Amino acid sequence: MKRITLALLMVALASPLVSAEQELNTLLADFGRPLKKDGITLFVIHLNDKTVEALFSQSPRKQALRVQARQAAMFYVQGVADKDLEVNTTFAVTQGRVVPGTAYNVTNFEHGKKVAKGQRIDGFVAFNLKLNLSEPFTVQSGGDAVEFQLSEKAVNALGN
Repeated sequence: MKRITLALLMVALASPLVSAEQELNTLLADFGRPLKKDGITLFVIHLNDKTVEALFSQSPRKQALRVQARQAAMFYVQGVADKDLEVNTTFAVTQGRVVPGTAYNVTNFEHGKKVAKGQRIDGFVAFNLKLNLSEPFTVQSGGDAVEFQLSEKAVNALGN
C-alpha cells in the first residue's frame, strides 16, 4: 500500500511539470519558427503575453517585455553556432510592407561579432509595426527568411 501511495504521489507531483513542458512545447510550435542560416539555425519566437510568460516568468524584465511586445512586433532569437561565424543582426519583417528591425543583445547577438562553434547566441529584435497575427508574415535576416502563419487556435488563445 505504501508503494502505491508513493507512486501516486510521484505521479501527482510530476504531472504539473509534464503539463508545463507540454504547454511550452505547444507555444513554441505555435509562435516559433527555425530560421536556417549558414552556420546556425536561429529559433525565432514571436513575443506576446503567452510566450513572454512562458519564457521569462522569472525575469525582472518580464513586465517590460510584455508591454513592449503589446505595442509593436517583437521576437526573441536564439541559437547555437554550428561553426565559427560572424553574427548578422540585420532583420526585417514583411506584412504588406518591409519593416527593418532593431536588434538588442542578450548573449553574442551583436552585429559583426565573431562567435565560435558551440557558442550560444540570443537577443531580441523589435519592429516599428503592429502585426495582424491573423495574416501571414515573414521574418528575414540576410538572404534567409521564415514565414509565420499562425493557426486560428493560436491567435484566439491570445484573446486579441
